[in-house]
Amino acid sequence: MLRKWVTAIIIVLTTMALFMTMPQASAAPQAVTAHISQAQAQRQHWITIRRGDTLSALARRYCGHANEFPVLAWANHIRNANRIYAGARLRIVCRHLARTRTVRGRTHSGTYRVSGGHLSYSGLERLWIAAGGARWAAPTAACIAEHESSGRQYAVGDHGASIGYWQINRPTWGRLATFSAYGNARAAITISHNGRDWSPWSTHAMCGV
Repeated sequence: MLRKWVTAIIIVLTTMALFMTMPQASAAPQAVTAHISQAQAQRQHWITIRRGDTLSALARRYCGHANEFPVLAWANHIRNANRIYAGARLRIVCRHLARTRTVRGRTHSGTYRVSGGHLSYSGLERLWIAAGGARWAAPTAACIAEHESSGRQYAVGDHGASIGYWQINRPTWGRLATFSAYGNARAAITISHNGRDWSPWSTHAMCGV
């Protein structure tokens, strides 16, 4: 009889020990979830603008290149990149152009595919690169097109005189003005001297150039 009682007590103690270890086993998934949430929070990075900061300096500091400042302006709905205010919150968004390979046509960097229609900021960057534009100028080129046409291929302005993504002026630039996605980008590259001179566009100040 004593042996039976000892055996029963051992079984009960073993069962209790198993139940006591179950919460410890469930702690690991919670730690993984917390780790993932922290990684997501790092990708959605916000900073507070300080006195003396400029978008180009912030782009150089957080994105590695000053030419990414139009991306910061676009992501934060800043219409004039020269006007930012101390104390305001800024969302840090950096785009790595080397990863955006989706355009039609061949350049020195490889083969790409281009689609027209309503393009996003990154789509305008890819179009610029596909047409042979300099990579370093792509963020500014996309910013200009965003302000000029809101990314619309068949946008018309100046009472019909300016057309396309980059609003190429027909009376001034003649055959360069076209609704073709590729052709409009090529015209912008030619007129801007491959991103070195944006003065022909009235919106260039909004992009900090």
